[in-house]
Amino acid sequence: MQVQPVLHHSAHHHRRAAPVRYAVSGLPWGLTLDSTSGRISGKPWGSGTVQVTATATDATGASAGTTFALTLTWF
Repeated sequence: MQVQPVLHHSAHHHRRAAPVRYAVSGLPWGLTLDSTSGRISGKPWGSGTVQVTATATDATGASAGTTFALTLTWF
Protein backbone atom coordinates (compact mmCIF):
# COMPACT_ATOMS: atom_id res chain seq x y z
CA MET A 1 0.00 0.00 0.00
CA GLN A 2 1.23 3.47 -0.74
CA VAL A 3 -0.22 6.78 0.37
CA GLN A 4 0.34 9.44 -2.27
CA PRO A 5 1.00 13.10 -1.41
CA VAL A 6 -1.59 15.56 -2.66
CA LEU A 7 -0.62 18.94 -4.09
CA HIS A 8 -2.96 21.83 -3.37
CA HIS A 9 -3.78 24.01 -6.36
CA SER A 10 -5.39 27.41 -5.92
CA ALA A 11 -6.45 30.06 -8.41
CA HIS A 12 -4.44 32.58 -6.37
CA HIS A 13 -1.30 30.56 -5.80
CA HIS A 14 0.59 28.54 -8.37
CA ARG A 15 3.27 27.05 -6.16
CA ARG A 16 3.66 23.60 -4.75
CA ALA A 17 2.16 22.77 -1.40
CA ALA A 18 4.43 22.31 1.59
CA PRO A 19 5.84 18.80 2.07
CA VAL A 20 3.68 16.20 3.76
CA ARG A 21 5.11 13.81 6.36
CA TYR A 22 3.60 10.40 6.98
CA ALA A 23 3.40 8.33 10.15
CA VAL A 24 1.95 4.92 10.89
CA SER A 25 1.32 2.75 13.92
CA GLY A 26 0.40 -0.89 14.14
CA LEU A 27 2.64 -2.22 11.37
CA PRO A 28 3.77 -5.79 12.01
CA TRP A 29 7.44 -6.67 12.35
CA GLY A 30 9.15 -6.63 8.96
CA LEU A 31 7.18 -3.71 7.47
CA THR A 32 8.38 -0.11 7.57
CA LEU A 33 7.09 3.27 6.45
CA ASP A 34 9.05 5.85 4.46
CA SER A 35 7.84 9.03 6.19
CA THR A 36 8.60 11.17 3.11
CA SER A 37 6.92 9.12 0.38
CA GLY A 38 4.27 7.35 2.46
CA ARG A 39 5.32 3.97 1.07
CA ILE A 40 4.95 0.91 3.27
CA SER A 41 7.40 -1.79 2.29
CA GLY A 42 9.15 -4.89 3.55
CA LYS A 43 8.34 -8.54 4.16
CA PRO A 44 6.05 -9.29 7.09
CA TRP A 45 7.01 -12.20 9.31
CA GLY A 46 3.54 -13.56 9.91
CA SER A 47 -0.02 -13.86 8.69
CA GLY A 48 -3.27 -12.40 9.88
CA THR A 49 -5.07 -9.11 10.05
CA VAL A 50 -3.77 -6.09 11.98
CA GLN A 51 -5.24 -2.64 12.57
CA VAL A 52 -3.02 0.09 11.13
CA THR A 53 -3.39 3.83 11.71
CA ALA A 54 -1.86 6.13 9.09
CA THR A 55 -1.52 9.90 9.46
CA ALA A 56 -0.37 12.62 7.06
CA THR A 57 0.76 16.01 8.42
CA ASP A 58 1.68 19.09 6.39
CA ALA A 59 4.11 21.89 7.28
CA THR A 60 1.33 23.96 8.90
CA GLY A 61 0.59 21.14 11.34
CA ALA A 62 -2.73 20.19 9.72
CA SER A 63 -3.19 16.44 9.71
CA ALA A 64 -5.57 13.73 8.59
CA GLY A 65 -5.55 10.06 9.36
CA THR A 66 -7.40 6.82 9.10
CA THR A 67 -7.40 3.37 10.62
CA PHE A 68 -7.76 0.31 8.43
CA ALA A 69 -7.42 -3.46 8.54
CA LEU A 70 -4.30 -4.80 6.81
CA THR A 71 -4.43 -8.50 5.95
CA LEU A 72 -1.10 -10.27 5.58
CA THR A 73 -0.34 -13.63 4.05
CA TRP A 74 3.11 -15.01 4.78
CA PHE A 75 4.38 -17.57 2.33
